[in-house]
Amino acid sequence: MISSKIILRLCGAAAGLLCGISCVSVNTELGQDFLAMNMQYDIKTDSFGLSDVQLQTPDDLSGYSLYRFTVGAIRDDVFGLTERSCAFTLVPVNDTLDFGKKGTLSIKRFHFSGIPDTVSVAQNSQRYILQNIHVHPLVSPLEAEKAVTEVYYDGSRHISEGIPVYNGQDTLSFNFTKAYAEDFIDRFQKLQAQDDSIDIKEYTKEFPGIYLATDAPVENGGRINMFKLPIDVSSSIIYGSYAELSFRAEFDGEAKDTSYVFYLGPVERYNMMGVSSTTVTDYPQIAYNFSKSGSDAMKGAATTEILLEGGKGLKPVIKAKALRDQILANMAAQGVDPTKVVVNHATLSLSFSYPENLDDMQWYPVAVSPTCRIKQKDGSYTFAGISDASSEDEDQGDLNRLENDCCYTPDVTFHIQELLKVKDESKLENYDIWLLPMGEDVIDTHSSSSNSDYSNYLQQLAYASYYNSMYNGYGGYGGYGGYGYGGYGYGGYGGYNSYYNNYYNYAMLSALYSQSSSSSSSTTVQEQMDLLRYYRASLAGPESADIQHRPSFSIVYSVAQD
Repeated sequence: MISSKIILRLCGAAAGLLCGISCVSVNTELGQDFLAMNMQYDIKTDSFGLSDVQLQTPDDLSGYSLYRFTVGAIRDDVFGLTERSCAFTLVPVNDTLDFGKKGTLSIKRFHFSGIPDTVSVAQNSQRYILQNIHVHPLVSPLEAEKAVTEVYYDGSRHISEGIPVYNGQDTLSFNFTKAYAEDFIDRFQKLQAQDDSIDIKEYTKEFPGIYLATDAPVENGGRINMFKLPIDVSSSIIYGSYAELSFRAEFDGEAKDTSYVFYLGPVERYNMMGVSSTTVTDYPQIAYNFSKSGSDAMKGAATTEILLEGGKGLKPVIKAKALRDQILANMAAQGVDPTKVVVNHATLSLSFSYPENLDDMQWYPVAVSPTCRIKQKDGSYTFAGISDASSEDEDQGDLNRLENDCCYTPDVTFHIQELLKVKDESKLENYDIWLLPMGEDVIDTHSSSSNSDYSNYLQQLAYASYYNSMYNGYGGYGGYGGYGYGGYGYGGYGGYNSYYNNYYNYAMLSALYSQSSSSSSSTTVQEQMDLLRYYRASLAGPESADIQHRPSFSIVYSVAQD
């Protein structure tokens, strides 16, 4: 039996304990005087107008594409004549080609089929005009491994039957001349007799490829046509572009009709025997898209207007030296030591009023990607995106449509942090911010297999490559993995990194690698670097009469207290 006195004592002790606890006060300021001063920061903000905005042309930006080949021309009152043309190889899918018993071959046709993707026009009335397509032979292989690609073609030779005419909506369809087909067969048989295993370099020496161009419009108007490049096979059905050589010949004493399929611009000769589906990642193909612009005379400092053109035409460039000098001057005026600054957020702002005709908004890119042009040791240039496209909170430069106006406000936070660290001013040109157009592209994906683990692995590599390729080229950013330009990114497929090494953007890498995670046919809209379409954007310049829309820069930063 428990004594009631003991119970009462226990209860009394518990009551006393609870009373003691309820009387304890919590001091939230305890220890504040012991926090090191260098761990205390002041938050400061600054903003100012951008005075040095240049209009320049990215002539050294690669024109290679995994997805499209393009041909067309547009003339307008602003930029003059802008042209697109393209070049790529034609390679048979089969490793070896059998043309039957000698002397029995009869060519039926050598046909080309280009699947339409989209078109770009300066006037909507030009969307379905008829355009002549000129098909010429290349006289030397594309040398994509070089910093500057030079393409040579025989403009005096037309290798199509007649001049193909394209209407802007159907398949680009034409037949090569019989002479071109016969020449191919004769030379291929000789090459195959020397070596059954013909690699892509041997092949392209004999058959460099074809070049497509169109007539320049005499007056304002015209159209740029984009076509799907990949052969795109799913369940043994071809959905993409290809060429087909059809003939009749004697095999084992019997005359038979035979066809060989060609794909466009493969990076190497793939063994596709028994392949029922393809992806861009497994069987990459490339086309070189040329861009010419008549706006060179307009290069120089932007004044009342900032122009942005498509292709390799005019692009806005924020000069790093002027931007850095203004930031440092403003910090010095506030007694701030820039070596103690942590940049929390930095943003560019380029605004404009809605055009009188709202239809003109179609010629403004969906986004402008802030990019740096980095000079390499061999004298070539590499372009690298500087916004973190993996962050949902970071503005990638998307077009913001507001009630009364529009603006592009890309974030450049990390880039500004590194800009403040630069000691060698001779390297400041590497930090100039180029604003390159991004376009929304419809990607058709046909795949019969899926590997989610592999897809996640690729995404991680892409993210690491994005940062490493951005900053290792500067000689001091680094610290984001070991992949870089030559390790992965677009360069992860058999070493053809140099084809794509002058533009890296995580959004583009993500779009490319997402192909490998598809388990069925699908269509997605993805944002990619756009060198193909026609753009005609007019933004308020540093000397614009519309003061509120002049380009500006804003920064939020923390500085350690002394």
